[in-house]
Amino acid sequence: SLTVQNAFNFLVDAAGEVRNLIVRLEEKDRNTGNFVQLQHAASLKIQVDMRKMINFQGGSEVDGLDDAYELRPCRLAHGDNEANSVPKQNWVLSLAPALANGNGFDATKATYDAATKKLSSHFVPVGAVIVDLPDLSAAGGSVSIKTAGGEDATFQVGAGNSKFGLSLFGKLEYDEANVTQGSGALTVDATFDPVGSVIGGAGRHDQLTVSILNMENFTKAQAITINPNHGAGETGTISNANMAAPSATDADDFDLVVTLADLGGEDDATTVGGSMVSAIEASVSGQLLTAWEVTVGKIGSSAGSELSGFLRSLAHADGAAAAGRTAEHPLLEGETFIIRKTADITVNLQPFNYSFGAAASAEVSAFDFIHQLPVHAVLEHKKDSTTKVLDTETSQLLNVV
Repeated sequence: SLTVQNAFNFLVDAAGEVRNLIVRLEEKDRNTGNFVQLQHAASLKIQVDMRKMINFQGGSEVDGLDDAYELRPCRLAHGDNEANSVPKQNWVLSLAPALANGNGFDATKATYDAATKKLSSHFVPVGAVIVDLPDLSAAGGSVSIKTAGGEDATFQVGAGNSKFGLSLFGKLEYDEANVTQGSGALTVDATFDPVGSVIGGAGRHDQLTVSILNMENFTKAQAITINPNHGAGETGTISNANMAAPSATDADDFDLVVTLADLGGEDDATTVGGSMVSAIEASVSGQLLTAWEVTVGKIGSSAGSELSGFLRSLAHADGAAAAGRTAEHPLLEGETFIIRKTADITVNLQPFNYSFGAAASAEVSAFDFIHQLPVHAVLEHKKDSTTKVLDTETSQLLNVV
């Protein structure tokens, strides 16, 4: 017999309900590198063709999503004795971001002007004009000084005036304004009359007082003279009248006050003061950084490395091809790699310590003008850069492949 089934119920056991199809995407992290900005740090930026250092190995997967890159171990250096010295126009040192943030110097001993990009130490003693008379510890000690007429005369001198001087101060400066290559300049500004803070300036003074008593040759009236010029055979004298009117019968007393102006000032290089200023300023003049070496460690070829992930993210990003990026050479000019390990820059300043008479300086210890300021090496990609790159594994210069 034929049985007809006509009571279908698709709602039984929820068999006929509308179902939601849930699609899940399984994902696994892939390294894309670390992005770092040096906003408040010092850097040594070196222009180099990064294509020399990075080797490309194409993957077998679609769209090159498993391409691998290798970073060769290499060395870059600058210095007079470096056969492959990086030209100065290919590197620039920038301490300004760190200094402007208050790093790398002692604010009690130096100041930084962010507008002019100049770091200046406070004034410290850098020398002195000293008149050093013979040992007068024995009773009746004396010193011979020529008279205005050129004759030798012997004077007895008070023991407290055996040594006296005029202090010279200097201010060390690092100037990075408008530096586009190399490093900023180190200079020193010297003066006998500093304006501003002075470190150890207890003995700061601007004149010498020479007291000479009881001239033994009392048959002549004398005038004491001092030669302000520093070179042998140079002429020119200054003189001072006796404390009392000269007499043929009285011993002459002299109180000679010598000022910086008497020594010819500090602006004339032919005078004592001027020659000292010139010598100090000439002793510090040049670039802060004269030699450096940067080493780059090897990153092996691996599709899973941070380097490979980062370069793939550049090569396959939206608009990469239009910008000129390719899988073989994904970097654009001006893009940078930062070397993680830093090197410190320190500049030590050793002041001149002096002591004469009652005008002794405070003890001024050496201090760091720039103190252990960490500097990051930054490699800036520049196509066809003249910077030579030495492969430290093969000892061969690297070229673009």
